[in-house]
Amino acid sequence: MDQQSLASEDAQPPAPGLHSVACFTVAHAAHRIVARLGHNVAVPREFTSTAAAAFWQTAAQAVGEELAIIIAQDLPLGSFGRAGYHTISVATLGQALNLLGRQYISQMAAGLALHVIPVSKDAVDIVVRSVGASWLSVHLEELAIAVLHHQLLNLAARVSAEQVTLRRSAPTRVLTSRWRSLFGLLPTFGHHQSAIRITNAALLAPLRTADPDVARRMCDDQQSESSHLRQRVCGLVRARLQNPPNGNELAAALRLTPRTLQRRLQHDQTSIRDLISQTRIEVACDMLSNTSVAIQDVAVVVGFAQPASFTRAFVAATGQTPQGYRKRWPSSSTAPASSHAV
Repeated sequence: MDQQSLASEDAQPPAPGLHSVACFTVAHAAHRIVARLGHNVAVPREFTSTAAAAFWQTAAQAVGEELAIIIAQDLPLGSFGRAGYHTISVATLGQALNLLGRQYISQMAAGLALHVIPVSKDAVDIVVRSVGASWLSVHLEELAIAVLHHQLLNLAARVSAEQVTLRRSAPTRVLTSRWRSLFGLLPTFGHHQSAIRITNAALLAPLRTADPDVARRMCDDQQSESSHLRQRVCGLVRARLQNPPNGNELAAALRLTPRTLQRRLQHDQTSIRDLISQTRIEVACDMLSNTSVAIQDVAVVVGFAQPASFTRAFVAATGQTPQGYRKRWPSSSTAPASSHAV
């Protein structure tokens, strides 16, 4: 990025708001990396978008275009404090992604979001999306994707990326070996979204760092026990939308008896059937707004044997037809459809 680009940063779409703790964590990692190369870069006292862009440019000039990849590999587990420790303490990769997306990622950078979106019966995309198309936003997404892969996917048993896409442009002055080494494959650069594709079954992969006691203590004090239970049930259902787990399977995964699970859900005025229906509609909404997968294929992915049954359930839940809902999100009609046949 040249000085003219920096000067025009304010004229570009807005970059995400920056959280000081996350910024200082990344900045000090960059500072260490630059120092090891015999250079120096001053860490800003406060992180406006302009200051962050200038700092990143200076560090990238010393390190190279692979700066985000090197930072991700340099950051130890727990670098992001509570968010990091809580995320790696839960039982499965799917639970970790759900927790990170719902509770933490927007705290690290306002406007940054994480979604797990099915693209076929067998695969999901972990999508990191930031506000706007600024230079800083694109590199922030690259860094988030790299950290997710290095610190989370590597902790899950037998999970590897099937595809990685990045909004950033392809490197022009360095080889792509660092990207290939981190992800185990060469990313597609200049894509419309930054994402990691994994198998649907990978969402149930156990984390090697799982610690139920730590996870329980790290739960948000403002989150009720019933809300936490609903989220865990929905996370397990997401990984098996075509063949949802039954009460016995859910209870075993949650370390409860089937009767206790049923009683707690009844106390919260819900049921396993209700949560399965809710999760299917939530995933369908994600697919309709973020992909161009055909509506009849969306129905199959979320567990409906017939498109008509899907349409009835969708209208009952949202008050709109799937076609009407998709029209609210024009970007979904131009997004490339999944390369995996449904």
